[in-house]
Amino acid sequence: MRRNKAGGSRMTFQYKLFLTYSLVVLLPVVVLGALAYRFSLDAVRQRTDQYIAGTASQMVDNIGYQLDAIRRMSDQIFFDESIQQALRLSEAGWDMQEAATRTVFPKLDAVMKIAPGNAALQLYLRNEAFPELYYDPNKRKLLDRGKVYEVYHFSRLQQEEWYRDAADRLATYEPSWGQVGEDAAERSVTLLRPLIDLNSHEPIGLLRIRAEVKDVFQSILHRKFGVRGYLFVIDDGGQIVYGSDPNRQPILEWTEPEGDYYTMENPIPATDWKLAIKIPYTELRKESVYVRNVTILACFGCLLLLLLINYAVSGYFSKRIRKIVSFLEVLKDGELSRRFRYPGQDEFGYIAAALNEMAENIDELIRKVYVAGLEKKEAELKVLQSQINPHLLYNALSSITKMAKLNRTEEIHDMALGLAKFYRLTLNEGKTFIRVEQEIEQIQAYIDIQRIRHGDRFSICYDLDPAALECRTIKLILQPFVENAFEHALFRGRLNIRIAVRKEGDRVVFRVIDDGAGIPRETLAQITGDGDVRPGYGIRNVDERIKLQYGEAFGVTIASRPGIGTGVLISIPASVP
Repeated sequence: MRRNKAGGSRMTFQYKLFLTYSLVVLLPVVVLGALAYRFSLDAVRQRTDQYIAGTASQMVDNIGYQLDAIRRMSDQIFFDESIQQALRLSEAGWDMQEAATRTVFPKLDAVMKIAPGNAALQLYLRNEAFPELYYDPNKRKLLDRGKVYEVYHFSRLQQEEWYRDAADRLATYEPSWGQVGEDAAERSVTLLRPLIDLNSHEPIGLLRIRAEVKDVFQSILHRKFGVRGYLFVIDDGGQIVYGSDPNRQPILEWTEPEGDYYTMENPIPATDWKLAIKIPYTELRKESVYVRNVTILACFGCLLLLLLINYAVSGYFSKRIRKIVSFLEVLKDGELSRRFRYPGQDEFGYIAAALNEMAENIDELIRKVYVAGLEKKEAELKVLQSQINPHLLYNALSSITKMAKLNRTEEIHDMALGLAKFYRLTLNEGKTFIRVEQEIEQIQAYIDIQRIRHGDRFSICYDLDPAALECRTIKLILQPFVENAFEHALFRGRLNIRIAVRKEGDRVVFRVIDDGAGIPRETLAQITGDGDVRPGYGIRNVDERIKLQYGEAFGVTIASRPGIGTGVLISIPASVP
């Protein structure tokens, strides 16, 4: 057995199949891997942003809680009626001393107990008769003493520089936060609040509450922030009030190192401060690198597994393809007695059975093809014969002769044009197949000719399905039946003809229905039968051409009753050119 050798690649089917499947597998793996990496990265970034924002919001809430605790201390002093009454005393003496020791100082002791940490309360009173109470600042810092309070005369503030600097903030009676005086050096913050007489609304003093920054901003030293970065509380001038480094150690000064930083700022309510977060992008990219590495590893593993499966599958199919090729080589050499044995019931089993059946029937198929070719040539001769319709031509010329004798030139002109149009459509450049829409145009041209001959003695009704008009048909299948209606059904009365074309499933169905004289039963039997006497050449011609072209399942069906009319049904397969 000799196999023809053609030029080109000698690559086997197995490797072609393997490479093809590999490319098909590689593309979705790469695309899905890239999409998975991108979506995972976006999810990580979104989760990081949400985590940082949530943590920052929680820190702001914690700082606000500490500030609210100190604010509540100021409220207790600001709105206390007993303190107000004590401060209204204007003369020094036993009454003033008793008001201080029994009312004001115990109230201040009670207020200091609710302080969140070490705190110093300083009360500056405009009532110069009220006794002062304070510690020696040279011996020990005030905040180092724990929770303490002092009472001064308001005149002492005139000597304090911080009071002059804070005058703008004291224009209202609302409390304000900031760092004044020794706060920056002693790492503390101050709440300032003017005191007024609630009855007369006259100023009676100033309240200053100091707290250590480590107590107020303790939340930014929390070690479970999750990402290594810097946390700062900054004032409206951009100065650091308090901060922590990535190791959560407190810092008060910071110089930004080289590199890009992720920055987020959250305002702290009721203050001019902001909580600022600065995280190096290198820290944020660590999880992105991890996601990238995991994605690449997963894609590589999936690709390797799919390639192994691909190699096994391509080998399985190529083995069976090689068997089919070997059997085809046997058939090519003319050994039609050989059979292809395959035990499976899959597609390869179907191919094996089809090849065996082909080998058995190849001679018969050759004969059928030869006979079909002869029948096709005979059908083409019949089509050519049917294209030259002697009845139509004879009747048309006869009518033209009569109209010429009557000098009806306009009608002669119309009939000649109609006859030319009909034969132009009928010839169709020698083509056998036309669209259904062209077949309708052809029959309309024929009816226009008959309209000249018969005038208003007939009417035509069309029922056309747009879906059927685009299908393909052999030409000249309606004209013989319409011609029969004019030749045999048109007598005394008016003839009504209905031409319908519908697409019904996988078929195109033509119907020609008239209400003329009808066909006698004997004549109809002769037309549709196989006897020696077979009238209706045009009807049989159409039926035979349809069956020859499309098979015995298609053709012409006639139903008729004398005196009622005739109905013709023509069916062909629905095929689009």
